[in-house]
Amino acid sequence: MNTRGHAPLLLVGLCGLVIGCPTLERADHERTHQERTHQERTSDATGEVERGRARYIFDGDTISVTHGGRQHRVRYIGIDSPEVQHRRDPQSVTEPFGEEARALNEELVRGKNVRLVSDQQDHDRYGRDLRYVYLDDGTFVNLEIVRRGFARALTIRPNTRHAEAFREAEREARAERRGMWAAR
Repeated sequence: MNTRGHAPLLLVGLCGLVIGCPTLERADHERTHQERTHQERTSDATGEVERGRARYIFDGDTISVTHGGRQHRVRYIGIDSPEVQHRRDPQSVTEPFGEEARALNEELVRGKNVRLVSDQQDHDRYGRDLRYVYLDDGTFVNLEIVRRGFARALTIRPNTRHAEAFREAEREARAERRGMWAAR
């Protein structure tokens, strides 16, 4: 067998192993950068983190999550979506864009694993868990609903960790006339 024609390829391959292959190094660097960016985007170092699965969507800012062997009603911190009529409350009414907000929330989280992050207060006056909600892919659900125009920023102290991001997302959604802002 003539190995003469293969010698340059073998030499290039060995050089790549000895001195490092720029193409592989670049790919590794880009992957590491993407992973680091993903981690930074989804981390909330000061809040307690729980993991669960979203089971039921009440409206655009409230869901039911199973974690710790129990069902928990979770209210998204920092946002307020239009209301929908609730089965248990015949006095409640569906506001304009309430069903669309609920549908978006359902599309984002129903049946998916979620990461729940607390802020300063653990519960609201109705006993709901107050949380920032993230998907496994890093999507910040609270922010995404505002960004798509189906919720307003709602800052209630002391839960203010992401208040500016929510306000900025609302400004952009209004300017771009997304979601409920398209009708205004």
